[in-house]
Amino acid sequence: MFRWILSNKLAGAHRPRAVRQRLGEVPKLAVDSWIKEARDGLGIRSIICLLDEEELLRYQTLPADLLSYYRAKGLNVAHIPAANHKRPRLSKANLRKVWNAYKKLPKPVLIHCSAGISRTGAAIRYIKLRAERKR
Repeated sequence: MFRWILSNKLAGAHRPRAVRQRLGEVPKLAVDSWIKEARDGLGIRSIICLLDEEELLRYQTLPADLLSYYRAKGLNVAHIPAANHKRPRLSKANLRKVWNAYKKLPKPVLIHCSAGISRTGAAIRYIKLRAERKR
């Protein structure tokens, strides 16, 4: 589910969802469990969410939209909407937004898209590349 990329600085994951759930509305209990593991288990302080507006509709069972719900649970949030199944995974503009958000957000930061693979992977590769250049 969650994986550290840069220890205590950057992690990646899939979106909050019930076990083995791919489609449909996500139960509040699943979101709460995901947040608890990220925040309390890993110490995550910030989230970069790459879900697009259509994907965010899966969270209508929450008392607020997903991003506001994260904030209400004490997390810092940057939202960079990016459509799934596109090439490139993230536009150059979105990659710059990811880097700027990562620099500003309190660490550790967790990045997620839907599956935690394509868009998340592109964002993580870009952050690692930029971070290595700064050394």
